[in-house]
Amino acid sequence: PNPLSPGSEARGDRLERRSSTWEGSAGNIRPRMSTQGVAGDDPDRGRRIGKYEILTRLSMGGMAELFLAYTSGPGGFRKFVAVKQILPDIKKDDQFVKMFLDEARITAAFSHANIGQVFDLGEEDGELYLAMEFLPGQNLEQVVKMAERRKYALPLGFSARVIRDTCLGLHYAHHFMDPSGRP
Repeated sequence: PNPLSPGSEARGDRLERRSSTWEGSAGNIRPRMSTQGVAGDDPDRGRRIGKYEILTRLSMGGMAELFLAYTSGPGGFRKFVAVKQILPDIKKDDQFVKMFLDEARITAAFSHANIGQVFDLGEEDGELYLAMEFLPGQNLEQVVKMAERRKYALPLGFSARVIRDTCLGLHYAHHFMDPSGRP
């Protein structure tokens, strides 16, 4: 049994899948759509950050939170993004704000298959936000924990691909030069 179906692909530290959880017995693992973010159970749903409407909070760390959001336009246009926003109690820390702005400035120029793209940096009601490429699926920690729960060893090829792709992304970032040749 292999939870990594042919439609799955490792990309950096992400396993891209349209579903966010797995179900089934060890011999019959299949994707199951998550109910996280269903209307009514997420207090952030519908809130706007700049031109982005929040669908759900994806995670919250010690300094920032990450949301699944979208922007829309004429003719049914809709672009899904991950929006990162500094936590309210951290936004007064000038050093962290500088780090956030540096992250946006540096990563906005990156274009690599193993690094999520940055689309937008903005400020709404005095709060900075960063709109980035949304990569649906489970992160590597979730995949490893699922495999451990099912007593399933991740295939060597998958593990090697994750390490390879991560190294390629890191190499690109550490050797990046802007169009004028400056690091």
